[in-house]
Amino acid sequence: MNFPDFELERFGPVDAERITGVSRGAARKYREQGLLPSFEGRQGEFSVFDLAMVMALAGLKARDLFGNKTIAPWLASAIARRALEHENAYAAHPDLFGADPLALAGEVLRQHSRPDPANAMRMRRLFVIFADLTGNFYDAVDADMLEGQVIEPKSIAGPLVVFDTLALGAHILAAAGRPLVRVSEAVPFEAFSRPARVMAD
Repeated sequence: MNFPDFELERFGPVDAERITGVSRGAARKYREQGLLPSFEGRQGEFSVFDLAMVMALAGLKARDLFGNKTIAPWLASAIARRALEHENAYAAHPDLFGADPLALAGEVLRQHSRPDPANAMRMRRLFVIFADLTGNFYDAVDADMLEGQVIEPKSIAGPLVVFDTLALGAHILAAAGRPLVRVSEAVPFEAFSRPARVMAD
């Protein structure tokens, strides 16, 4: 089955600052540290993945977790995936009518070699970082969140840090004010069609 090529929209540094709330100077330092890529030598452009990474890095830094280089890419992919799970994240294209945004999001992450946290997320919106710097996705932060899990005491011997990936992704899309992805060729409708619903008798 042939999939279309998805092209990421680019945002300039002024737009990136407005969308993420992170200053241009801070974002430039992230890029200088190799935490953000450059596009064909252009240092000041940001894709949805870069916007999500900037927000993830800033959030981790604010909570003294900036030194953890393994959590940031995972968290950023989760935030970006949430933004891409909305139909209006994609530029209008006739062959996208009726497409499943969840399938589209997964394909965009695959094409751009990003880790896809879909299986770990299972539609859960909260990414929780424990005191030992491990993390996982949960529906809520409450007494039942650890039920059935084997958790080391050191993991919960301290504060938890919670990121609402659904809200952060929705914010990126709303603040961007335009689609995050373009389709560069015709899309086979059957590739992304929603699963058929079984009608009750």
